[in-house]
Amino acid sequence: MRPTDLPNARHAIRHTIRRAATSALLAFSLLSQTAPLWAADAPEANAEPDPAPLCADARFIKTVMLTRVALPAPPPDVLHLGAALADRVAEHLRATGSFRVLLTDPTTSHSLEPAVDAFARRGAPYYIRLSGRDFGVSGQTSAFALMGPSIHPRGGSLTLNIGAGMTAEPVLNAKLSAAPSAGELFNPPIDARGAAFWQSPYGQALDSLAEQTASKIADTLRCTPLIGSVVAVDGDTLTINRGSEDGLRFSDTARILARSDPLNGLGQAMLPERFTFHRVANASIRQLQRNTAQLHASGGTVQVGDVLWVGQ
Repeated sequence: MRPTDLPNARHAIRHTIRRAATSALLAFSLLSQTAPLWAADAPEANAEPDPAPLCADARFIKTVMLTRVALPAPPPDVLHLGAALADRVAEHLRATGSFRVLLTDPTTSHSLEPAVDAFARRGAPYYIRLSGRDFGVSGQTSAFALMGPSIHPRGGSLTLNIGAGMTAEPVLNAKLSAAPSAGELFNPPIDARGAAFWQSPYGQALDSLAEQTASKIADTLRCTPLIGSVVAVDGDTLTINRGSEDGLRFSDTARILARSDPLNGLGQAMLPERFTFHRVANASIRQLQRNTAQLHASGGTVQVGDVLWVGQ
C-alpha cells in the first residue's frame, strides 16, 4: 500500500463502522417497539379467559309458577302495576330460553303450601312469590312557592321467594330494588299494561328491576334437574308430563321417586311439613312427544303421582 492510500483506507474503515452502528441502532429501536419473537404466541395480559361452560342440566326447560306482584299500597297514578310487573319478569325469564312460566294470582301466604299445590295440580316444581313495597308516590309542594311542586325520586322493591313444591323446602329469599327515577306523576293515570308506561323513565326503571329479578331466578334454578310427574301407568310403561319441549332426549335416563308421608320436625304441627324421597325405579324413554313421553320402568312398582327426576 502506498502512503497516499493510507488516509483513504482509514476513511473507508470509519465509514463502514458508522454504517454498521447505525444499522444496529435502527434494528434495536424497531425491536424495542415490538414484542419479542419468543412472546409472539403468548396471550395478552388483559385477555379475558373463556367463559365457564354451562352445567349439564341447563339444557332442560324448567317449569315455574310465578305470582303476580302483591302490592299492598299501589301507586294511584299507575294502574294494574302488580300484574304488569309480573308479566315483565315472566317475559325476561322466557327470553333466557330456560323456563316455562305459569302465571297465577298474587298471594299473601308465606307458607310453602302453595308450592306443594302448584306441583301437585299444575306440575310446576318451583313456586315463585313476588311482593312489592314503596311503589307509591311521594310528591310534595316545595317550601318555595315560586319553585312549584317537586317530586321525590320514585322507586320500589320486590321481595322474591322461591319454594320447591317437590320437597316443600325454601329455595331462595331475596330483596331487589329499583334504581330511583325522577318520574313525574301520570295525569291522567296510566295503564302499566300498555307500552307507553314502559317507555317512560319510571317504566324503564321498573323494567330493569324486572330483568334483575328474572336474572336472580335464572341463576338460582338454571342448573337444577328436570322434575316432573308420572301421570299414567300401564304395566311397565309410564306416561310423564315432560317431553321434547322440556329438553328431554331419547338418550336420557330417569329416576322415579316416591314421596314419603309429610314429616313434621320434632312432632310440632306449627313447623312446615317436609317430604323425603326414595327411588322406586329407573326408566328409559320409549316414545317422545312435545309435552309428554312414554318410559319403560324397571326395578320397582310405580304409581301415578310419583316424581320423575332427570339430571344431576
